[in-house]
Amino acid sequence: MVGAISSGLEFGVARVGFPDSPSGPAFAQLRIDGRAFGEYRFTDTLAANATVQYNQVNSPVVAQEDLDYTRWQAYVGLRWFM
Repeated sequence: MVGAISSGLEFGVARVGFPDSPSGPAFAQLRIDGRAFGEYRFTDTLAANATVQYNQVNSPVVAQEDLDYTRWQAYVGLRWFM
């Protein structure tokens, strides 16, 4: 289909628990993620696409280590359909 646009959004939240261990007490992390995707088909065989992803982890300090992080990723590409 020429001139077609395809897109999508995803989002997630999770709480991950870790039990007591010899290296530290039990703790829990909050994880958040999201993804946006878009594609445009120039012809029946050629399309351009892009994806942006986000990840975040919120965690208490465990054994003097800060486990928090935030990460952004972005990808662009061309797709050729045969």
